[in-house]
Amino acid sequence: MSGRLHSIFVSTGSTSSDMLAAPLLDELRRRGAVGSVSALGGSALREAGAHLLSDTTPLSCVGVASSCRSVMSHCVTVIRAYRQVAALFRRQRPSLVILVDNPGQNLRILSMARRLGIPTLYYVPPEAWCLTRRQIAKIAHQSTAIAALSQSEAQTYRDYGGNVRWIGHPALDLLASTPRPHELNGNPPTIGLFPGSRRDEVIDLLPALRDAARLIHQSEPAARFVLCSANDSAHKRILAHLPTWDVPVELVHRQSHAVLSRCDLLLTCSGTATLEAAIIGVPMVAMYRVHHLLDRLIRLALVRYTYFALPNYLLNRPIVPELCNRQVTGPRLAAEGLSLLRDTDRRRTMIEGLADVRHALGNGGAIMRAADLAQDILQGEVVAEPSEWVGVEAVAGHV
Repeated sequence: MSGRLHSIFVSTGSTSSDMLAAPLLDELRRRGAVGSVSALGGSALREAGAHLLSDTTPLSCVGVASSCRSVMSHCVTVIRAYRQVAALFRRQRPSLVILVDNPGQNLRILSMARRLGIPTLYYVPPEAWCLTRRQIAKIAHQSTAIAALSQSEAQTYRDYGGNVRWIGHPALDLLASTPRPHELNGNPPTIGLFPGSRRDEVIDLLPALRDAARLIHQSEPAARFVLCSANDSAHKRILAHLPTWDVPVELVHRQSHAVLSRCDLLLTCSGTATLEAAIIGVPMVAMYRVHHLLDRLIRLALVRYTYFALPNYLLNRPIVPELCNRQVTGPRLAAEGLSLLRDTDRRRTMIEGLADVRHALGNGGAIMRAADLAQDILQGEVVAEPSEWVGVEAVAGHV
């Protein structure tokens, strides 16, 4: 790409989103498309050369109660971050705003950019099941373009009038050179423990993971345990919790792909790690915890969903076991984990299902396709069409 270098603003807000945005920036830099980059994000974006207005990854959370607590405890940071973004947009007017997932943070930034006529690429739009119809419509109509990771998400946003391209999942590119673990064949198993990246996830899931590791160790004394921290904040919390562990465990910081390549079993918080494990082919147990009132609200009022683990959600069938809220206990995790280590047929069936997940994600090249789309916007080949706001009533039939 020739011509002037463009200023870009990127907003992520979580560790997983940060890791997806950084390779896109690297590809745009390789093409000579990027000059200055400002961002709300974390360490991966900083390492990719972005100037962070604020590190917003500690604010990432799931649920109304957690969100309220996060905003209350970081209200000064949140207000300052939005003011910095608004000032940047007025002063510098970036050539492109790239938003990655995290609707709580990014829907407001999307509206800021739209009001000022700044083009936006929603790279990795939020999964539709966790949004209201109005939020889906807002993303569809205010984004210059949307780069969707799955065909179903692409179709949903397209149904709402969005300019959508299905690009596949970047994890296929990021994990292309990661070796797949060998089968057990009587060798001592290596078990990965992923408590997530968000504050409440780590705090809530560490005790259950510790108890599960102890019970598995009692049945499989030769088993090795690797505990992976996703970011600096999670690492500090894990270090503070480790004195309560009575099982030998290796702590690895920010090397999830390397850990997954060693694992025979994964006990993980629901999220991007479940998809990465599916791509590599690691049998797993997925878990999540949110306040029980929020869980009921999600299930009964806002959306309809059957599965929360991404492999199950993508294929709409139960590939991996899901434990939620009160089901997330050490004994239950240990029982599911030991079953996947010992039940050869169940293990083989899951590995075959994970292969179906890989196939559903496309053939790789998602980062290149996202960079193509960003480049088209920068060159003026993709332009947002002026449109009136489409209310809930007009799109209610699409969910």
